[in-house]
Amino acid sequence: MKSKKLETLVNVYKELAEELGKLNSPELEPLLNSWSVSLGQVNEIISNPDNAIKPSQLASGFEQGLRDMHLMLSDLNVQYRSPAIGVFYKIVGLHLPGFFQKSKAQLQRIVAKGQIKNENEWYLVRHRVDEIECQLNNEAELAVLNELLGNFEASV
Repeated sequence: MKSKKLETLVNVYKELAEELGKLNSPELEPLLNSWSVSLGQVNEIISNPDNAIKPSQLASGFEQGLRDMHLMLSDLNVQYRSPAIGVFYKIVGLHLPGFFQKSKAQLQRIVAKGQIKNENEWYLVRHRVDEIECQLNNEAELAVLNELLGNFEASV
């Protein structure tokens, strides 16, 4: 694999699949099956010398998936939710220390400059909106983030 970052992310997903599979949650089966297919496709893409997809594009998609994972896991049945979230944070923290802090810092920079520049930044802001929109006492932050999203969407 040409990209160390992509290799690390693929390993994160492989280990997550293995550890989450041990929970024997029927709710996780479709997710784990889709990861198996996706990881196989990524290996085919990377192995193909005529491939037009850049490793950085694949890595960006994997990172976005990790940012959204907490939201998916929080919807699990109560008996699986806490163990699954624990496994998630343990594995991501082990392989990608600072991943969540980095995303938080990026979000703070976007808010400070008052503008979303690209799709990756849009996903960071959108993810934060998804995290807080159903929580109390986040109205001010939500308003700022929604304005950023709206301005970016109007410009593209």
